[in-house]
Amino acid sequence: MNEANAPNTSETSTPRHEAGGIEKLAITVGDVASLAFPIAFILTIWEIVARMVFNSPTIWTIEVALLISGIAYIAIGPQTTALESHIRIDVLTNALSQKAQARLQVVAAIGSILFGAVVTYSGARLAIPLMDGWERTGSALNSPAPSIIKLLIPCAGVVWTMLEVRRLIRLVR
Repeated sequence: MNEANAPNTSETSTPRHEAGGIEKLAITVGDVASLAFPIAFILTIWEIVARMVFNSPTIWTIEVALLISGIAYIAIGPQTTALESHIRIDVLTNALSQKAQARLQVVAAIGSILFGAVVTYSGARLAIPLMDGWERTGSALNSPAPSIIKLLIPCAGVVWTMLEVRRLIRLVR
């Protein structure tokens, strides 16, 4: 794709150095959360070595690796939205005029706001029963991993929705 056909996203994207309060929060949390993936990798390798070399599998490594990976995955979603760094397949939209592309971005932002509201609402419906007691995995470790993940989903949904509202405001200005 040549530069003449490239979409103009500079008006709507949020570089790190220009991010506002909620964007900075999402970016920082995402940066910290991304450190979980190497830790999960190391834990997984440790489990393989413990099981295959020492014939002594652990009861906690895979569950902890899945938990920290799940937390990171949820936390990095708002960061990706704040940086507008989603993977895009834009073959069709690049053929449109700048004005049509701008209109489609507004429609996409509205759709994202609605989807974020649904994620937040649905996540809250899963999280509210946890007030009466933590849900646990039922494994040998019996960690509260399901409860932690269920609590984080509506939190991430709120941040994501706020980010999309801010993006919509930038788009319509």
